[in-house]
Amino acid sequence: MTSDFHERARRLRNAVEPVAAGVYFAPEAHAEYQALGFEGSPVTQDGFARPDLKAYCTSRGACMGRVAGEVVAATFGCFNPKAVVPAVEAGWKITTREAVLDARERAATAMLGRILGDDPDELLAHRPQHRRRSPLRLRPDHRHRRRTVREHDMTEHPPQQQPGSA
Repeated sequence: MTSDFHERARRLRNAVEPVAAGVYFAPEAHAEYQALGFEGSPVTQDGFARPDLKAYCTSRGACMGRVAGEVVAATFGCFNPKAVVPAVEAGWKITTREAVLDARERAATAMLGRILGDDPDELLAHRPQHRRRSPLRLRPDHRHRRRTVREHDMTEHPPQQQPGSA
């Protein structure tokens, strides 16, 4: 792979990360998860509330289905499985996959509304003219994201065996 590819990948990650990861620290998410029965944020650091570990692991892993904590820990990779596995197991005792995905979607929508305002398309009217228009239009209902996440339930579509493996 070329260094140009890596640079473009880093730039894309840097552009998307604040929006994608914002829901983990948004007060809207903490409120939604508390409404489901999770605990509130255990600590605030530098003005940001850290998420409850059970809510964080369960909500983030829910897009794969109601999978075991070991699956979530393996997916997270850099997280300590000794923390993730019991957090997910406890999370599934509190809520369902559907409820936590709905809560996360409401939180993300509210967070983006707070940051971008009621009409995100209005922001495009004030963009510098030298920038290209994004092909992805922001939709207030966010149905395109929800449908995509729900279609990728790993419990309904187990991984297929690789050719030549037993």
